[in-house]
Amino acid sequence: MKLKQERIKELNELEGRIGYTFKNIELLDFAFHHISKVNESKSDDYKSNERLEFLGDAILGAVFAEYFFKKHRDKDEGKLTKLKSMVTCEDSFNYVADHFKLGQLLILGKGEAKSGGRNRASTLSDTFEALMASIYLDSSYEVVYRLITEKHIGLFMKYLETSSQNYKSILQNYIQREKKEKLTYKLDSSTGPDHDKTFYVTAYSGNRALEQGVGKNKKQAEQDAAKNTIIKLGIDFE
Repeated sequence: MKLKQERIKELNELEGRIGYTFKNIELLDFAFHHISKVNESKSDDYKSNERLEFLGDAILGAVFAEYFFKKHRDKDEGKLTKLKSMVTCEDSFNYVADHFKLGQLLILGKGEAKSGGRNRASTLSDTFEALMASIYLDSSYEVVYRLITEKHIGLFMKYLETSSQNYKSILQNYIQREKKEKLTYKLDSSTGPDHDKTFYVTAYSGNRALEQGVGKNKKQAEQDAAKNTIIKLGIDFE
C-alpha cells in the first residue's frame, strides 16, 4: 500500500523527533497499524503491529539488561532485575511514547478512536515497542542500543525520577514481575456534590481484589489504592 505524501510528512517529522531516518519508510508506518483497524479492514493484506510489539518487547529487554549490566558493575542480579523491570514496563514506555507524540500517528479503527485509544497507556506502550522493532528490522540491534542508551536514556531516567514515589508504577512492576498478572483499578463509588466529590477505587491483581483507595479524583484514588496495597504486601518502594 503506497503511502500518501501527507502521511510521509508526518512520519518524517517523527524521524526527526526520535533521531533515526528509515531506509524503508513503510516499515515505520507499519509500527502504527493497530489491530482495531485491521479488524475493520476488508483487505487481507492489512496487518497489525502486534508481531512487532512482541519483537520490540524482547529487544528493549535486551537493551536495558545490557545497559544496566555495563553501567552498574557493583549491583547484584536482584538489583539489576529491579532496575530493568522499572524501565521496561507499560508506564515507562507510555511516558516515552507520549514524549514522541506517537498517538498522533496511530491508525485506529473508528470504535477504538472514539473510545480514546489514541491516548490509552497500553496502546501507546505497545506502539513504542513496535517502533523499536521496526528500527531494529530497518537497521540492527546495535543501532537500537545506541539510540536508546545514547540519545534517549535521559527520558527513561527522568521517568524513573518522577515515578520514584508513583505508587501505581511501583505496584504494577511488582505485580507483573512476581504475579505475572494484569493490574487494574475499578471505581467502586463516588460521593458528594459534583464540585467536591470523593472517589473510592479498588486495585485488582487479575480477578483478585487488593486494597481500596480514596481521593478527590480517580487518579488520586488509584494512587492511594496502590499505596495501601504496597504497604499491606510489604513491597519495598524505597
